[in-house]
Amino acid sequence: MNPFQTQTNTFLLGQHIIPRSFLHGIWMISLLCMTSGCANSSSGDVWQRSLTPDPQLQGSPTGFGVNTPQANLPSPLNPPQDDIPAEVPVYPNAKLITTLTIQDKTIFPFSQVATSNIQDAMAKVSHWSTTDSVDLIRDFFQKTFQNQGWERLSRTPTSPPDSLIAQRNEIQVIVSTPPRQLNQSGTEETKFTIHFLKLPTNKPTTPPSSPVSVLIPQPGSPDFIGPLWNGVNPIANLRKPSSQSPDPTSPIPHSFSDLSKAPQSLRPYIQDLADLGLLITDDSGVQTKSPSQKLFRPNQPITRREFARWLATVNNRLNAARPGRQIRLAVETTRPSYQDIPRNDADFAVIQGLAEAGILPSSLTGDNTTVLFRPNIPLVREGLLTWKVPLDVRQRLPLGTLESVQQTWGFQDAPRITSGALKFILADYQNGELSNIRRAFGFTTLLQPKRPVTRSEAAAALWYFGTEGDGISAADVKAEISTQSE
Repeated sequence: MNPFQTQTNTFLLGQHIIPRSFLHGIWMISLLCMTSGCANSSSGDVWQRSLTPDPQLQGSPTGFGVNTPQANLPSPLNPPQDDIPAEVPVYPNAKLITTLTIQDKTIFPFSQVATSNIQDAMAKVSHWSTTDSVDLIRDFFQKTFQNQGWERLSRTPTSPPDSLIAQRNEIQVIVSTPPRQLNQSGTEETKFTIHFLKLPTNKPTTPPSSPVSVLIPQPGSPDFIGPLWNGVNPIANLRKPSSQSPDPTSPIPHSFSDLSKAPQSLRPYIQDLADLGLLITDDSGVQTKSPSQKLFRPNQPITRREFARWLATVNNRLNAARPGRQIRLAVETTRPSYQDIPRNDADFAVIQGLAEAGILPSSLTGDNTTVLFRPNIPLVREGLLTWKVPLDVRQRLPLGTLESVQQTWGFQDAPRITSGALKFILADYQNGELSNIRRAFGFTTLLQPKRPVTRSEAAAALWYFGTEGDGISAADVKAEISTQSE
């Protein structure tokens, strides 16, 4: 037996037997002195802190292995999304970095909302990161906006570049997708932002989207594109192509004798432009208002010369009320950009004017290898889009890649498209049902970029100029003329 211990509850101290409970009491008194009487000392603080229960562990009746609210606290790379309205689409494969309140609300298109509501609106920006490509992100938001009934809005001069803008009820959303970057680990990542503006729910906002606009597939970009429009979706009220000729007593040309040979779906587009006197030409290639020539030759290829003439003529006629959108024809003293289009050419003013505007590739656009216009060869499909789309978009085009065209249009022959035409084809996709490809060529999984364009296809492409948020058709101009004549 231990010489200092006699029984379980006693200790032997010298010749005295001391109860264990007595020693325990002395120890507790000493400890109390250390934590109270010495509280002003640093060692007292240490002791008090060491004996103070962890506040994070107080009030938690659960034991180990039980999920508590603390166990689900977000990490700095995955902050809570409580500040983001549930209606705002969230890309599923992205991490939320941060969400900040913004005071500057001028990036949002205000034409859709009452100005008095703006000051009371909640405006925030959320920053996201993902390893997915920009094209995948844009395609997700475009399809989500379409499927969930969001209405696409046009960008403003203060909107972020490369952005998609949409609105549903009281919420506006701007998705901005800049180019990918290398992160610290050397891998590519895409950082994008979502600006959102939520108006007070007790104040009226825009009416619900029309069924027509909901059906329009919209991948932006941002990138769209075009000035603001004044509170009424022009797609919902877009006049359909005419199904019959106007009154024969009208002084405007109204028919071609061979129109029945054109594809049935394209005849109304041809008819509307013919009624405005925009497609009748003589053999020399000079525009004439005479209806004497009745043959349209709808299924024959259109030459580059004739399409250039139609392009400038139709654009300027449909935009007669907007001089800033018209092509300025070249004067005879202008230096020719093409060796085969001299000043005495019948279409010099038109072709040189398009070159001066940067619509046609030439040395003026930095393409020093293009010295010939080749006016009499057929225009091909990718050429039509290269010339026409800039007059629809009228601002910087999105970056077009083979991958982005394949993912949006799904063309099987996308590798055959000239690299310089990719951005025009991608921008045309963003115009939804008003795209030139859908209107002129219908549904197709083959673009056939080098295939000659027929005269009827060319007319269909020229029937409408602009974007879904801001444009005008030949049917609109006909209706205006009819209204003025009443």
